[in-house]
Amino acid sequence: MHRDLKPENILLGQFHEIKLADFGLALHCPSSRRTQYIGTMDYMAPEVIENEDVNNSDLSASSADSTTTKVPMPYEELADLWSLGIITYELLVGITPFYDPEITITKKRILSCDYVLPDEMHVDGKHLITYLLQYDRQKRLTIPNVFEHKFIRTFAQTNFLSETFHQFATMHHSQTNT
Repeated sequence: MHRDLKPENILLGQFHEIKLADFGLALHCPSSRRTQYIGTMDYMAPEVIENEDVNNSDLSASSADSTTTKVPMPYEELADLWSLGIITYELLVGITPFYDPEITITKKRILSCDYVLPDEMHVDGKHLITYLLQYDRQKRLTIPNVFEHKFIRTFAQTNFLSETFHQFATMHHSQTNT
């Protein structure tokens, strides 16, 4: 599990192959750390954000309050698939779906799945994003479902995704270096 998927951590290889970077937060095996509130807000799944309050209350709770203390809920690779939905939206629209300059509003929008798919977006892109950005993680597409999705198959054949990502990366790089 990567736990910090975002455009800055996706690189394009010499032959336009997509490579992931920055595995500093990644986990390879089951661990209690899967309950940590960690990552980049705009790309965090709801289940990761929900652990923020639980983890913060654990720090201030006394042992006498142990009967009322919430237990952090572990999350799994499906949180990375949520991030993939955010990245896909951002590649197609140019901004993350839950963005707000005020981070507390971004959190609320993520937790309520409050986003809009533009009318002009390709129907298969809308379908892919809708099923990656499911609040109920058990309803999200799985990795095999993503690879078999019509949007991915269609645009992978035309090299659309790597070309779009290359343009996006160039634009994003120039914005952050001006």
